[in-house]
Amino acid sequence: MDEIEGKPSKQNKIYPVSTIVELLRSGHLDLEPDYQRGDVWKVKQRSALIDTVLNDLDVPKLYWFEKGPGKFEVVDGKQRITTFKMFLDNELELDGGEYDGLFFRDLPVEIKSRILEFKVVVMQLSGDRWDEDVVQDMFLRLQNGTPLNPAEKRRAIMGKIGPIVDDMASTKVMAENCAIPEARYGREDAAAKIIHLALGNPDIKAKAIEETYKKGDLNESHEKIKAAKRALNILSRGFNGRGIFFKKYSIISITTAIIELLAEYSFTDKESAVADALQAVEARRKANDKEPSATDEGQELTRLTAAARSDRADHIKFRRDFYRKVIISVGITPTDQRRTFSADEKAAVYFRDGKKCKCCGKEFALEQMEVDHVKPFARGGLTDLGNAQLLCVPCNRSKGATA
Repeated sequence: MDEIEGKPSKQNKIYPVSTIVELLRSGHLDLEPDYQRGDVWKVKQRSALIDTVLNDLDVPKLYWFEKGPGKFEVVDGKQRITTFKMFLDNELELDGGEYDGLFFRDLPVEIKSRILEFKVVVMQLSGDRWDEDVVQDMFLRLQNGTPLNPAEKRRAIMGKIGPIVDDMASTKVMAENCAIPEARYGREDAAAKIIHLALGNPDIKAKAIEETYKKGDLNESHEKIKAAKRALNILSRGFNGRGIFFKKYSIISITTAIIELLAEYSFTDKESAVADALQAVEARRKANDKEPSATDEGQELTRLTAAARSDRADHIKFRRDFYRKVIISVGITPTDQRRTFSADEKAAVYFRDGKKCKCCGKEFALEQMEVDHVKPFARGGLTDLGNAQLLCVPCNRSKGATA
């Protein structure tokens, strides 16, 4: 036994399977500390554990952290403990081996007794040495059965960003409109990537997101965190009752596009229009996948499909910029009285107006066109798409000379 400041630090204990399961049922074992992962073992893995017990082979040691008298946090061994309980509760059917297809209730009495009395070694941790940081570091080091994915590893990082990610992953749009499995924290992974990109990072590599988690200055009041939550709420309102729409890449790209636009535009009363536009462009993308079009939009849609699931920085930027143009096209309102239309707005008007000058009716390349206020800015005209028209340079200059 190790001792630190006179208090026990580590101690091997031996428990029969029946006692471990009873401790779990009675609430003395906590399987869900913040850093833990969900149930990730498959039936084959669970059956293999029971087969190990039946053959009287060693089961890897469990690790418990004593949180209080008789109360333990399971640091390592959640999958094994869960398997024992599932089997004793007749929720697990054995897959393979001598007892293939049987539940615990189906086994001979002597075999049931062998399982109930099987001894498992538990390393109990207690004392001042085992603060939260040390325990969570141990958790990461002990995982070698089913490897942790990046989202599961990030749950073991202390800091303020974890609860923020949890909150964002639970928003209505994530729960009701995203085809992202909740298993193994897929929604948390999407929320973490949204925050990471919103902070100006160019890519979503696991190591880079981990560094974002470790930043001490991120909290609920951070401008980008607030913008991310506003963006998800805009989508929640727009897609209310519309069912599943978003894949993982699209919720990340569209949300980060809205975060950028919130610095310049208001989405008041435009949430449904944004949802309509996004659904319409997705329908066109799917149609274009079946029958590719040679038009400019068709080529953009082909590129969007090609870039959809890529984590390359240039593909991430392309997706975000693409959705910015789609969203701007619905006529979201600028929050300040700018005189000049943005490049995104110019592109939106260009495609809306069929690439033709509103004055002479001729078609021009984008760089040969200028965005003009239908009602002049000097007379109170707004700088928004509802008051925008595209003119070729000669027509716009001529209009200015006669105004």
